[in-house]
Amino acid sequence: FPSHDKNMKTKDEPVKQAIDRRRSHEARILDMFKNGDEVTTTTLRRFSANHTARISELRREGHIIVRSYRGNGIYEYVYLGIRDED
Repeated sequence: FPSHDKNMKTKDEPVKQAIDRRRSHEARILDMFKNGDEVTTTTLRRFSANHTARISELRREGHIIVRSYRGNGIYEYVYLGIRDED
């Protein structure tokens, strides 16, 4: 058997890193909403190239997020809360 080096990355490591990064982006977006920060497409592009997917994932998790057009290709996202699981 080949020796196992703890510092060697497994083939699953890139997948795990991508999942962790996605969750980190989602958490950062939720923090922005909770802090009352302005959340626009411009703001989100600064740290998440695929911010629309992160917003969609948050919606799937039950977060109520609405989008309104501000002009010049800029949208603003507003957080309204989370759905009850009843």
